[in-house]
Amino acid sequence: MEEVDSGANFAKDLKALGNKVPVYMLSSVGDDLSTSIGSVALGLDGVFQKPVAAATLPGVLMRRLSLPQAPSAR
Repeated sequence: MEEVDSGANFAKDLKALGNKVPVYMLSSVGDDLSTSIGSVALGLDGVFQKPVAAATLPGVLMRRLSLPQAPSAR
C-alpha cells in the first residue's frame, strides 16, 4: 500500500509550482485521515472517502469550481 506522503508531497509540489486547480485525494483510509491530518496541511483541497456516492463527487467539484449544478432527478 502506498503511504499518504507520496500523494501529499505531489499535491504540495503542484501548489509550489503555482497550480490553481483543486486537488482532492481519494482514500480508503477512513475518517481517521480527515480527523488526524487536515487536508489543507497535506496541500489538498479535500479528501473523498471510498466509496464515494455518485451524487457527492460532481456536487462538491461543481461547487468548488463555481459551476452551475444540474437539477437533481426526482
